[in-house]
Amino acid sequence: MEQLTEAYKSLIKALEIIAGKAENRGVIECPQCGGQLRYARAKSNGHVHGHCKTEGCLSWMQ
Repeated sequence: MEQLTEAYKSLIKALEIIAGKAENRGVIECPQCGGQLRYARAKSNGHVHGHCKTEGCLSWMQ
């Protein structure tokens, strides 16, 4: 269960970083593994989709 908690913490950190970005698309450093995390934010409703290039790492759709 602790591993799941760390993943949620990393997801929240990624969303905080993305929220501070003006661009609706981009790449940030993944807070979980340090790899490349690509994100896209919908202009219509602000939902964010993200996917880390590291297999098994962060990936989500709002």
